[in-house]
Amino acid sequence: MFSPGIRLAKLTEGRREHPRVGALVLSHGGQFGFVTANVRGSEGRGDMPLTRIEFERGTSSHVSTHGNAVSAVAIDAHDRWVATGSFDGTIRIGPVSGGDPHVLLGQEGGGAIYSLAFSPDGRWIAASGEGFRLTVWPVPDLSKRPFHRRPLDSLLKTLKTFTNLGAVPDSAAPNGYKLEPGVFPGWASPPEW
Repeated sequence: MFSPGIRLAKLTEGRREHPRVGALVLSHGGQFGFVTANVRGSEGRGDMPLTRIEFERGTSSHVSTHGNAVSAVAIDAHDRWVATGSFDGTIRIGPVSGGDPHVLLGQEGGGAIYSLAFSPDGRWIAASGEGFRLTVWPVPDLSKRPFHRRPLDSLLKTLKTFTNLGAVPDSAAPNGYKLEPGVFPGWASPPEW
């Protein structure tokens, strides 16, 4: 019986593997790549991690910082950043080494992302998926710490400048705060991406 997917032969161990591959992207230099599990026919959509493959070494490793529901993957033109799309519409962009990614939310209508691409200059990321919709985001400043990993006071200060949402104390919330809409004061200057 034929098993779809890439066939890997581990000659040193005398065995073959038949992984089911969903998304596969190779670095522009050809030294490494990223692969996800097969998207089609997978039931839980919750066990599809990102795996980095080192071709010269013949090794692979799980990249846990991008979650376990990865449905799409892309590498920027300089082989520095990897972007992943998930079944819940979340996009993560982080170093190819596997460090903390920046998180982009808001795929209109939600739903899975099946395709991602960086613009040639690395300033934009495009995503498409369920609903046949193409969404383009500016790539955040990847030299800075990811927004969600900033200290709480810095995070709250930044949130207040971006939106009409305010963080207010809430003893019933797990973290002690909740977001509440308010009057948007406008920007003194547009936020930097």
